[in-house]
Amino acid sequence: RPCSSTAKVYCPEGSERPLPVALGYYAIDSYYAVGGGFGNQKICPRGSYCIDGTKHLCPAGRFGSSLQQWQSSCTGICSAGFYCPAGSISSRQLPCEMAAVFCPPGSAAPLAVSPGFYSIGFNPNNESNLKSFEDSSTSSGAVGMGWVSGTGVGRVAQMECDLGHYCPSDGLRRVCPAGRFGGSTGLTSSQCSGPCALGHFCPPGSTSPREQPCGHSSLFCPPGSALPQRVHSG
Repeated sequence: RPCSSTAKVYCPEGSERPLPVALGYYAIDSYYAVGGGFGNQKICPRGSYCIDGTKHLCPAGRFGSSLQQWQSSCTGICSAGFYCPAGSISSRQLPCEMAAVFCPPGSAAPLAVSPGFYSIGFNPNNESNLKSFEDSSTSSGAVGMGWVSGTGVGRVAQMECDLGHYCPSDGLRRVCPAGRFGGSTGLTSSQCSGPCALGHFCPPGSTSPREQPCGHSSLFCPPGSALPQRVHSG
């Protein structure tokens, strides 16, 4: 008689009764299955999990590196600095290498860096740095661990733009230009917080409108000065 149409069981040739599909296997059709049903089972491939005789892709943000997975958690979550679409087979399936995006652990897709923030990354050859980040409860813990901004691969987090800097929406941190200052965090424009104050000058990366006094009486500094100017005689 016909085998059951459910994928939970299969009937190989010569079966007296339906056999349950094993955990980590899925039911497949067979040329000798008659009247519907499944004639065999097959081991679950990498990037998938199989339960109740049905094969499913490992969810996005996770990966399945071994055969015969039967739980939706698969092998584990994607590594920081990488993202894992559904069906991934490696914790480092795809690199998160553009400065304008970042990928915390378990990323299904890259996340866009917010204006006023910049992305930080890690040296992919330094496993200890990657492990330290994945063990950290907050992205702020990454500062001082050898993380870099603007270069390298493996973008793992975003950080608010520092004083004296501005961060447009490209994920890069830039120094406020000479003649201007950055007196607050999270700035997004090269205008920064404004021009340097009268009687003072502001080198690149200044954090105050009165960063440096103009100094000697032979010098003068109009608003927005990058350097003192010499007073002309007469």
